[in-house]
Amino acid sequence: MKPILTTLLAIVFSTTAFAQSPDKALAKVSYTFSHIRDTTQRDKPYTEAMLLFIGKNASLYTSYDKIAQSELRKKAIEQQIKETPDGQPMKINLGKIKPTTSIEYFLFAKEKKLFVKEPVVNDYLTEEPAFQIVWKLTKDTASFSGVHCQKATTHFKGRNWIAWYASELPFQSGP
Repeated sequence: MKPILTTLLAIVFSTTAFAQSPDKALAKVSYTFSHIRDTTQRDKPYTEAMLLFIGKNASLYTSYDKIAQSELRKKAIEQQIKETPDGQPMKINLGKIKPTTSIEYFLFAKEKKLFVKEPVVNDYLTEEPAFQIVWKLTKDTASFSGVHCQKATTHFKGRNWIAWYASELPFQSGP
């Protein structure tokens, strides 16, 4: 799965960057995205595994669950094709498919550009100015997997956000 994700990242960066030069992923961060979609069912939050690929000049935020499901569907179809006798009609069973986030975000920090790729019949790529988030740094600290982190908070797009950052890591990207 690792070579597939690396290849996917290289293709995505090189095909969507237009005038940008291709970027190599320097770090991959896994997130569990959790969101309460229905306030009458707060005990049933929607969760999804997400990935953030960070390069020197760009970053990509996408759904790991979407990538994993796509690979599983591809393997299932290939297996069903192999098992179907020649001349017989083929029934393709994709199994249970969990809804996933289809939107992908590409950030080019130096150029202050954000590209949003959204499939609506076809894939649409829109460019937006990169948003500026004003963070308030707090004195709270914690350790995650042995990495010393500091807490920052902000109010952005109508919501309060908390982020833990490690000044020792040379990345300025987040989901």
